[in-house]
Order: sequence, then C-alpha cells, then structure tokens
Amino acid sequence: MHTTNKAAMLAATAVLGTSAGVGLAIAGDDAPEPWQPQRTDTAVAATAEQKAAFATLGAEPGAGDADRTLIGRLAERSQIGIDADGARVVGATATGPVWLAPANGGVCVAIEDTEDGSIGTACEATDDVVARGTTVGDGTRIYGVAPDGVEAVTVTPGDGPPRSVAVSERGLYVLPSQDATVTLDGPDGSASFAVAG
Repeated sequence: MHTTNKAAMLAATAVLGTSAGVGLAIAGDDAPEPWQPQRTDTAVAATAEQKAAFATLGAEPGAGDADRTLIGRLAERSQIGIDADGARVVGATATGPVWLAPANGGVCVAIEDTEDGSIGTACEATDDVVARGTTVGDGTRIYGVAPDGVEAVTVTPGDGPPRSVAVSERGLYVLPSQDATVTLDGPDGSASFAVAG
C-alpha cells in the first residue's frame, strides 16, 4: 500500500477492506508470490506462532484497544477472517491508531483515520510477518511493525546512506514514504525487504 496516496488508499480499503502486501517486495530473485488469503467470514484468532512473534497479540486489551468500531467494520468486510477482538493497537498516526490484527493464515496492520471514519490495511502471510514484520503506508509515511525483540531497523533509501530507525516497545516504526530497503534482525536472522514510497 505504499504507492497510493492516503485518500485513495483509505477510500479503497474502506470499501474492500484489505490488500495482500501491496507495495512490499522481498529482496532477491526468489521472492515469494503475493499472499492469497483463504476466504472466510469467521474471525480467526491469533496462532501460537503469531503470539510468539508479537506478544501484544496475546495480551489483554488495554484502554487504547477499546474503540473497535473501524477495525470491526474492516473485519466484517474483509472476508479473510480478521479478528477484530484479537486486534491490538501498537501505536498511532496523526489521525488515529495503528492496529495489528490476526487473520486467516496471516497478520494485518491497519491505520485508522478517526476524523473521516476510514481505515486502510495491508495483510501478509504469517511466515513472512513472523520473519520480518509488515508495513502499510498512507502516501506520506510508511508504518511498520517489527517482531518482538527488534529494537531498530536499518533503512537504506535508493538515493542515500543507510540510517537506523528506532522501534517502539510494541514494534512500531515510522519511515518517510520513499523507495527504500528495510533490514532488521528478526527471530529467524537478518531479513531485508523493499518498500515503495
């Protein structure tokens, strides 16, 4: 979702609900095919593997998780088993919360705009998200969620030197919307992937 502007992304996802890793590419010649989630109208709770990589998915809801209106709407429309009750807020943008949510065979990161009542999301397969986290963009910023234990990511823009970006306690990091390579030391070792701004 990194290549669309905020209004287009949020408008499209308010109707459709999700996209499978749009704008995200794994570096290398053997990049996997985009995730194709299995359709279901039943919420799928976080798996043990997802909770091991993202402890927040196994935590009790906090005060920041209380208003589930938009994430609930997204879950109802998604048809990929997004679990709104199991979703947890991992940070915030200037316009609203950033959610991490389990889905049927995957994990989604969603950004809310509480002012206009829209929400945009990107979802990817569990194996990919556990290894390197996931990202979603709004045309101005890219919001990433790294697996537990990652304290910083290295960002290498196409036109500049690498720099370190801090990761919050809940795994959130924020990048400018630009073409770059993100590298992190995840639970399975070092992983790199490209983001498109």
